[in-house]
Amino acid sequence: MKERCEWTVRVQSTPGFYAQYEGNVKVWADEDSDEDTLFRAAVKELGRGAFFDRKHLSFWKLVSVKKG
Repeated sequence: MKERCEWTVRVQSTPGFYAQYEGNVKVWADEDSDEDTLFRAAVKELGRGAFFDRKHLSFWKLVSVKKG
């Protein structure tokens, strides 16, 4: 079984929307996850909360990822 760990994914909203956002999203994923997997998990997490109307990947840009 793969180890899971917490990741901090920094995302930014794409230009053209009424409110701009840049911030960190905490996600749990396998320790060997790639950036695409982590980005998708972060967007999914954002879609569950305050950004329920921005669930598509095209609304977001990946800035950085780091473990912990």
